[in-house]
Amino acid sequence: MHTPRALVFTSLLFFAPVALAQEHGVLAQEPAGLFESVARTLERRFYDKEFRTLELPAIADRYRAAADACETLAEERAVVHDFLANIPASHLALVSRTTYDHMFAELSGRGSATFGFQLVELEGQYYVDWVFEGGPAERAGLRRGDQVIAIEGVAPGESVRLDWRSDDAALPDPAIHEILGVDGESLEFTVRPAPGEEVRRTVRAMVYSGMDAARASARIVESGPYRFGYVHFWYIPFMGPSGLLKELFADRFADCDGLIVDLRGRGGAVTEVGALLNLLDPQEGQWRRPLVLLTHAETRSAKEVIAYQLRRKNACFVVGETTAGAVIPATFADVGHDTMLMFPAFTLPGHTRLLEGIGVTPDIEVAGPLPFAGGRDPIYRAGIVALDEWCRELSALGRRGASAR
Repeated sequence: MHTPRALVFTSLLFFAPVALAQEHGVLAQEPAGLFESVARTLERRFYDKEFRTLELPAIADRYRAAADACETLAEERAVVHDFLANIPASHLALVSRTTYDHMFAELSGRGSATFGFQLVELEGQYYVDWVFEGGPAERAGLRRGDQVIAIEGVAPGESVRLDWRSDDAALPDPAIHEILGVDGESLEFTVRPAPGEEVRRTVRAMVYSGMDAARASARIVESGPYRFGYVHFWYIPFMGPSGLLKELFADRFADCDGLIVDLRGRGGAVTEVGALLNLLDPQEGQWRRPLVLLTHAETRSAKEVIAYQLRRKNACFVVGETTAGAVIPATFADVGHDTMLMFPAFTLPGHTRLLEGIGVTPDIEVAGPLPFAGGRDPIYRAGIVALDEWCRELSALGRRGASAR
């Protein structure tokens, strides 16, 4: 599960070769235009030697003329994205240096300046998503599914505050965008919480992280006679999630009848996978009561390994959407133009073969629609129902602690 050179990184597995000493393990910048830098990097370093030798050059040739005709960097990035979409692997994307730095901060468990949400683009419209619990967006009243029609009076797609898309090119992810800002800066967002409604929300950026949101998310959910613990891990940084679970098990969740671990978000650090699996092991772990994992289509990498392994041991129910099937490590290369290329350089033994391009199918499939969600969360509600039914079955059998399904 773990190799000395592999580190899982937010939506991906982050690879930092020992031979390269640049900051954050970034590969050396290519001395060429953006498209050529990307093509050369992949032709030398893409994990599948046969593919990069026999097929990749022909794919690049199909896009080279379009890249040469581009007059702006934005146009060239779009061509590169289309080029990457024709390569059959996860963890292929161009991201800005700013988004890369934000990702690395999340991997390290550190906060960075954020408005506490991201924008997802669907059919040319922009919707609030990835709202951190306790973060600035939630405090300002933004909710998942709100349509953003202006940022400081400018349409989102035209706003300088909208960073480039950071989603995987070859996966069916929608375009995901960070909002650019510095700590303490306020922005006004004009939003539609529902069709026909229009309100303005002022959000002030602050230093915050996915781990801060995980701590803020931890709570007790009452369901009839039962009490369930809930915690949401947006990311799995190098260290922190297992420690937080230990704290919760010893204190707030000690007397709970069941547990919901929300894995919606991106991926995380392989260094934490073993620790989390050990805590949740149904025979030897600290938690041996009913367990539900929540997933959606963007759940990936380390989280997919966690869901796969726990379900294999009959330790949990998985509720939500089929995961991304993105379980192949990635590295980052500086390809110039303030741009980082994310690409897979090697595979994870076992789990890549089992899950890449396949994902984890939930036991209970529930869709999590985005536009105008209005605070509704059917995946979360279905998780509570599943736990309630499981606890009732155990009660009928005169048992409480056994967690195996």
